[in-house]
Amino acid sequence: MIADNLVRVSALLILTSSGTYTTLDDFLASDYAFFMQMSASVIGFLMALTVLGTVMLDVVWQHRHAAEHDPLTDLLNRRGFERAIPDFSRESFPSGAVLVCDIDHFKLVNDRFGHAAGDMVIVGLAAALRDGLPSDALVARFGGEEFVAFLPGVTLAEAGMLCNAIRLAFAARDWREGGVTQQITASFGVSATASGDHSMHDAIGRADACLYAAKSAGRNQVVMEGQQAAHAPTQLRVVSAADRRA
Repeated sequence: MIADNLVRVSALLILTSSGTYTTLDDFLASDYAFFMQMSASVIGFLMALTVLGTVMLDVVWQHRHAAEHDPLTDLLNRRGFERAIPDFSRESFPSGAVLVCDIDHFKLVNDRFGHAAGDMVIVGLAAALRDGLPSDALVARFGGEEFVAFLPGVTLAEAGMLCNAIRLAFAARDWREGGVTQQITASFGVSATASGDHSMHDAIGRADACLYAAKSAGRNQVVMEGQQAAHAPTQLRVVSAADRRA
């Protein structure tokens, strides 16, 4: 718009100084003046459309973000995760790892310390997952205290190590500033996508079975596909003590 005005003023000065138009009325009655007004109207209309389009795109993005993200953690929700994961029927086999995790004894956290404290713990695990997983990981809160993530290109062993590091960091966190005076832990189940999978949910189902095994074995551990959970209570106590010293 500034450039357009500069061109118009310059042209007016040149035309009046050269004697093409001797009076302002002569200029206003000219074809050039008519062209200038029409072009200004067109440019103004196009700029208005551009602004309107930008605003509409921003509104659409905000609504889509709200529809596909969890409002508490800003992670993907189930719908957003479903839209983001690879389609096994349309793409080449998407190799990677899947993890399913949740907070141990979460209902007791809510009952003892209140739902605000429970929300704080959920946000804390979400942050631990966001910080501890690769930047291209698709991390979602499926509901309540349950989280699911797909790690493209990551092997089962690598995913197990990542989950264990997240588990240790989460177990070592001090929640007393939020009014929670006990240790909070999380359990993890990990699987890998397989060539026979029909969808990501096949791998999620195997990871969920591993999570169930971790829960049944005493919680606060990572169980990978094809691995036995640590059932011995004495072994679990040793792991917990080591976690607190980490």
